[in-house]
Amino acid sequence: MVTEVVTQCPSRAADNMDRTFLAPLLLLILFDACQSSNRYMVGFMENSKYPKWLSVFIRAKESGAAVRIRSHSENEPKLNSEYLIQPNATILIKISKEYEVTGTNKSVQGISIESDQELFILIHYWVESVYQYTSTSCLAIPVSSLGLSYYAVTENNRAEILIIGIYNDTSLRVTGNIPFKYNQVTTDVLTETINEFETVQLQADSGSLTGTHIHADKVVSVYSGNKYFNQRVLKNPLIQQLSPVNVWGTVHITLAPLHCDYNVIIVTGSADTIVNSSCGQTFELTEAGSSTYVAMGNSVCQLESNHPVSVTMIVLNEANPLSNSSIMVRVQPLQQVKELVFFDTNYEMDTSLILVSDVKEILLDNGPISLSSVRNTSFYFIRSPVSSGHHVISCDPACSVSAYVFSYGFQECIGYLIISNEHAEH
Repeated sequence: MVTEVVTQCPSRAADNMDRTFLAPLLLLILFDACQSSNRYMVGFMENSKYPKWLSVFIRAKESGAAVRIRSHSENEPKLNSEYLIQPNATILIKISKEYEVTGTNKSVQGISIESDQELFILIHYWVESVYQYTSTSCLAIPVSSLGLSYYAVTENNRAEILIIGIYNDTSLRVTGNIPFKYNQVTTDVLTETINEFETVQLQADSGSLTGTHIHADKVVSVYSGNKYFNQRVLKNPLIQQLSPVNVWGTVHITLAPLHCDYNVIIVTGSADTIVNSSCGQTFELTEAGSSTYVAMGNSVCQLESNHPVSVTMIVLNEANPLSNSSIMVRVQPLQQVKELVFFDTNYEMDTSLILVSDVKEILLDNGPISLSSVRNTSFYFIRSPVSSGHHVISCDPACSVSAYVFSYGFQECIGYLIISNEHAEH
């Protein structure tokens, strides 16, 4: 069940809280004790040119969660709401369109989400026009898994990067792989100081910003992608929250859903990087920030490199010839888990779990499922249909997995990772 809360309407939010959550007094007591042990700093890049709805899905695990959502005190409409989410429940927070960062000026449009428990948070855009509707989502990364150094990944044209301050007096330096616009000036190097909630958005009308380096002296939250991406005749936005260089890996498995082709973008943070593919290709990346863009068809491949790299897939929805949608999703290095909880929120789309593991059998909702071998590797994969709602992946003993969810409908598709707490490879 998804409970909807509209942040612009305090009276309606209060009504929902009375019906759905525990007493506000208890909520405040919980926040006094554990105000920000789990924190996320999220933002909404400029996406497309059509009317849009911004929203955040927040799911609590089996223990439930106290959650606070807040913005800078100068923002209008101001965000300063608190919720106590029931165990294994999901709430949908609708965010005012005023929080979409437009243009390239500095602003204060970051949104802080804090909790006493680990959360599963999806950032979601829904866009429509006379001719189309489409949406895109990405998984929010907790501040504990963010860092100081990032490299952007985008498609060509209408590329953008959004940087959000988490701490006051953060020194920022951006080195572009191509010139970009900031504060109505075109440059390829930017130095700036940002505070908590402040946002810096960079844009390039043509070309790709892939390989642009973002470095800060304090932890920041960074997004990159494209205002919209042309597939066939229509348009949809691309977005991902970037993972910092310190959690990149050297082994990645790339695969798309059934009936979908994909392209892969590989970026290195080191000189003289060699990437070998189990599908027969070898890629040489000569310096930090260099990248390669490769059409992979529908193949399942292992990419192994001598230095850590970032791997991103652009998945092209080929299931429906009328579809205009594609997604951008990072390929995570395999993460060790014993139990992994995720949810699908869309009841009108076909959804699949795309999962890679180092073991051949796992449990999905307490039922065993067998995985197929990734050719020429020691890994296994599955593309498994899943229904809307709450799901649990488990293995005993612990296993290592990399996974994302892919959903598609008539003219749209969405995709997002399901592991938010990333760690460096062991």
